[in-house]
Amino acid sequence: MKLKLPIIFLLLVLIPQISYSQKKHNSPLSGDWESVVLSNSRGIMMKFNPDSTFTFQIVLAADYSYKIIGNKMITKYKNDNSGKVFIDTSKIEIKKDTLISTFKRNGKDEVTTMIKIPGKNKPSKSIVGEYTWKYPNDHIAYSKFTKDGKWLFRLPIQTTNGKYHIIDSVVTFNYTGSDTLVDKKKFWIKKNILILTDVKSGREDMYRKVDYFLDDKK
Repeated sequence: MKLKLPIIFLLLVLIPQISYSQKKHNSPLSGDWESVVLSNSRGIMMKFNPDSTFTFQIVLAADYSYKIIGNKMITKYKNDNSGKVFIDTSKIEIKKDTLISTFKRNGKDEVTTMIKIPGKNKPSKSIVGEYTWKYPNDHIAYSKFTKDGKWLFRLPIQTTNGKYHIIDSVVTFNYTGSDTLVDKKKFWIKKNILILTDVKSGREDMYRKVDYFLDDKK
């Protein structure tokens, strides 16, 4: 018994540490990613957490260019599928961390109120920054205005959660609420590019690392 006591003691000390290391790990996938290629202005955003959980979102995505002239904002968007170019003009007003945009559609004013994301913006009177607001469908939309005249728009329309684990270069996704739905994909990462290849179908999808991801709270 005297020989077993130290072993039991060590197990009691080490087991919690082993358990913790499994829950918290430095995964090569950790962070936020989004589709490089869109289909009908739709893409996928993915968030991999250090506790082995993930969130996938189907999002509406559009990258505009914008120009500010006085209190007017002129935006330009080219649809990748049709090649059509859309140019719109709206009136804007900036109040501290709030951007109010008024766009006239069919003779009526459509007002959008965007709020800068706390902790992600430097104090500024310009439009540059990251914003969220409630979209007409009650989902939370995201906008990012950059200094070089780009406006990124993202709107989550469907969210899926689950857990993932990695063995060698294969990641397995287990979806919350399903005991049978499991995806296995080979992954390849170089700098800020991630390629996932479905083990069964061989389909490849490319993603880029980003510094934004939305909690789609209604």
